[in-house]
Amino acid sequence: MTRNFKFWFLLVSFTFLFQGCLEYKEVNFKGVKDVNIQDRSSDKMKIEIAVLIDNPNTYNIKVKKSTLDVYLNGKYAGKTTLDQKVVIKKKSENVYYAVINVSTKDLMKAAMGSIGGLLKGTATVELKGKVKGSVYGISKSVDVDMKEEVNLKDFMP
Repeated sequence: MTRNFKFWFLLVSFTFLFQGCLEYKEVNFKGVKDVNIQDRSSDKMKIEIAVLIDNPNTYNIKVKKSTLDVYLNGKYAGKTTLDQKVVIKKKSENVYYAVINVSTKDLMKAAMGSIGGLLKGTATVELKGKVKGSVYGISKSVDVDMKEEVNLKDFMP
C-alpha cells in the first residue's frame, strides 16, 4: 500500500512541477486562407478550412477532435465536428487544414434566414465552443469564439 502511495505521490508531484515549467503563450489565429467543400450530400457537408496560426510556444500543441457551434450571419446553423487531430508546430506560423462536418439542412436553414447577407456575396461565419488540446500529455480546453467573413463563391462547385 505504501509503495502505491509513493508512486502516486511522485506522479502528482512531477505533474505539478512539470506544469510550472511550461510557459503558455497565446496561440494567434491569423485568419482563414481558403475554404473548400470536400464532400456534399443531402444531409451532410464536409468542408476543409485552411487557417493561418502562429504558435509562439516552444512546444507542439495537439488539437483533439472537438465539437463547435456554427453561426451564419448571426443565425445558428448547427454543430460541427473537427474530424481529425491537428498538430500545431512549435515556434512557427503555418497554414493548417481542418476538416469539419456540417448538417446541410441546418446550414441551409440559417442561409435562408440571412438572405440579405447572401445577396452581397459574402457571409460572416462564426465558430463558438471549446477545443481541447494537449501538450506532453497534459490536456487543456480553450474557448473558441472565431468570426470570419468568407466569400460565398468558395462554396460553389
